[in-house]
Amino acid sequence: MSKKLSDFRLANEKEIEDLRLSSGIGIEGGAIFRGSPGGINRMVIFRIMYETFGPPNTEPGDKSTWEWVIYTQAGFLTVYDFKGSWSIGYLGNRYEPSDELLAEASLLRDAILEEANKVLKEPNVGGEIWNPYALHRLCVENLMNQAKQIAYNLKNLEKESEELKNKVFQSVENSDINRLIEDLIKKVESSLEDKKKEDNLPELSEYYKLVSREEKMQITLLSLYIAAFMCTYLSLEGFVNLVYTLFLKDKYRNDNYENQLKKETLLGKILKMDEYCHSFKHPPLSEKDELFAAIQHFINIVELFKNTNLIDISFELVNESFDLKSDIDLPLPSEFSVKIKIKSERKYGLLSDIIELSNFDIILANRLIRKLIVRVLKAMEDEIKYPFAIWHSNMWIEYIRMKSDKTHFAIYDFPKSTVESILRESTELDQDYFKVNDEVYMPFFYLLWLS
Repeated sequence: MSKKLSDFRLANEKEIEDLRLSSGIGIEGGAIFRGSPGGINRMVIFRIMYETFGPPNTEPGDKSTWEWVIYTQAGFLTVYDFKGSWSIGYLGNRYEPSDELLAEASLLRDAILEEANKVLKEPNVGGEIWNPYALHRLCVENLMNQAKQIAYNLKNLEKESEELKNKVFQSVENSDINRLIEDLIKKVESSLEDKKKEDNLPELSEYYKLVSREEKMQITLLSLYIAAFMCTYLSLEGFVNLVYTLFLKDKYRNDNYENQLKKETLLGKILKMDEYCHSFKHPPLSEKDELFAAIQHFINIVELFKNTNLIDISFELVNESFDLKSDIDLPLPSEFSVKIKIKSERKYGLLSDIIELSNFDIILANRLIRKLIVRVLKAMEDEIKYPFAIWHSNMWIEYIRMKSDKTHFAIYDFPKSTVESILRESTELDQDYFKVNDEVYMPFFYLLWLS
């Protein structure tokens, strides 16, 4: 004998209340089948039960987020989630379920698994997925933490280097300046030190060792900044793709439209998000928004760098001294400096070329993405924006695609105030956007060519 899932019915409120009263202090019960029978994800079971019986008809127990109570002539059965899996249990004043109730539980399990196998044949039905936005965001945080420590060490090293540099210039006042300049240029080109120079100018030898150490740290810092900047871009791309994975309308889930979406630019996906995806009340951004223009500028910088389109730079020996914060100053006597000319303007607080990259740019770029996320959340329908505001930053996301363009997330208890605080965040490029408390540090980009 077998049953379809629709052959079962929910227990009504009166039946559940009568059971509660007959049990005295509380309803007894336990699990019959636990640990996700059939290996089916709990979100698939949620969809099956919801579409068959409607919303859960009772409050879930501890460590559960949903529960249905099913009536049978042999007793009451329950379908619920528990610690990330799903189970079938029983309710009643017995310590053990009767044989008749166990038989009904087996029929219910088989009926649920039959429906589950039908759902699993659908493409991209849902379940548990990695969150690319959260993954790349975590990478950015780790990279910037390492970079911050290196920048701190570099500042201490620069002080030591400056003191030693002054000693070098004092020690060569009566030396052959032309020979010294020639030796220094050779050092820049080949990073070699000759024995004679080391014997005659020990301070200069120590200075070179210090500079060599500083160069390695500068290159490491720059590498971390570039990696963090590119991961910031990947987090933006990851968030947009996450929205499309979770909310793409059913009518677009076919080969023709999916191939079309693959050709769509990242900016195009942002602008057309409400067109391709359900659960939106209005577009999150328009081309007229300053935030859109700033994000477009950020993407352009990344695309230029990916295609190795750096701005033109030139070296020249000039009879002037320059500020190290804005120019690259090599260890030559005070009347000579080697300068890298850079012609670039900042837009929306961001650099216009990767050659100017600093921690300031990475911080602002991440703020732009955060503002986009808030704009997306604000554009969503209320029933979706609240769970998605929590889930969008989780490393794993549990969800299920329901029929009629709906997405359901596994819900855990969370303070509503947390979501409200996210939705209150500013999406404008205001003073707080430009305010960076961290000390700004720009590594020497030229060292990539000279090292």
